[in-house]
Amino acid sequence: MKSAYPHLLQPLKIGKFILKNRMQSSNSLPHFSQGPEKYPAAPTINHFMGRARTGAAFVTLACVEATLDPPPYTLDIPHFPNFDMRDAQCQNYMTEFLEGMHAVGSIVSGSLFSATGKFRYENENREVEIIQSNKKPGGGMVMGNPFVDDDLTAEELTKIAKSYGQRTKLYKDLGFDAVTLHLSYRAQLISQFLSPMCNRRTDEFGGCLENRAKFPLQ
Repeated sequence: MKSAYPHLLQPLKIGKFILKNRMQSSNSLPHFSQGPEKYPAAPTINHFMGRARTGAAFVTLACVEATLDPPPYTLDIPHFPNFDMRDAQCQNYMTEFLEGMHAVGSIVSGSLFSATGKFRYENENREVEIIQSNKKPGGGMVMGNPFVDDDLTAEELTKIAKSYGQRTKLYKDLGFDAVTLHLSYRAQLISQFLSPMCNRRTDEFGGCLENRAKFPLQ
């Protein structure tokens, strides 16, 4: 019988990578598969290794280090594990985990997003600043207020953009092959800036598409 997808299992070259097929595992993870550990525990490792072994050529490791200062009133605010990627124990688990994924021929991407609208920026003196993108009363989950106004300064936006680069470098150093920008649910700053419905800024970052794209392009 003729397949509707004749190229699905054929290799695909993207940049320097050769994917073993055209199948990918997107940014997802069963809720509560991870306990209180700040490193990948056995259920999480087994879950992703299963995806890789059963054929996924490109696997996105969901929501690593997604929540800074998670609110204490809920068990599952980002739906996903909250690893401490700057902890030596977590880094050891993560590098071995990634080596296992590579051993079965899968390319691994780390997801970049913030569940609470907080971003970790480190300056040239190694001083850390947490920038809150949602400055409305109550702050909290960005899904509750998907709009961007003039509250964030241009300087803060530059620091947030650099924080994406800093996390990307950390992922690269640990052995990730790529990063995935997670832009769903009207909840991520990049997509909020791009959207004419969410972007309410009156400065050079709002209005026409060219202005709305300035921050994402940073």
